[in-house]
Amino acid sequence: MSATFHKPPPRHYRLGGFRINRDTAVQWASRLEGRELHPVMDSPTVTTAIFNKVKASRVNFRQVGEVAGVHWMLVTQSAPFKGYKDMNPSEIPQFEAGEKEAIAQKLLEEAGIKEYEFATVLD
Repeated sequence: MSATFHKPPPRHYRLGGFRINRDTAVQWASRLEGRELHPVMDSPTVTTAIFNKVKASRVNFRQVGEVAGVHWMLVTQSAPFKGYKDMNPSEIPQFEAGEKEAIAQKLLEEAGIKEYEFATVLD
């Protein structure tokens, strides 16, 4: 019996920015919308509400990670990259924070968000 090895799914981009968890994103969007949003049923509204808040600052907002709905990111940087799912993070070139990140961090602070992490993820 021979073993079959499958190549992991490719990831074509690196994204950099501030990662927040689902609960934080839903709470922020709920405040922006003026109503309680459901984390799953209102996921598109969460994306739209926060994106509309940050887009004037030239920051993107979207879900990131291998499992939908777990992490969201204020995306400040992106670059093409030839990676793959579950790639060792030490093999992924990390973005460095700069001017755009200062703007994104201010948006988070103005929203009262204290728990966030600057990260580089694959997409």
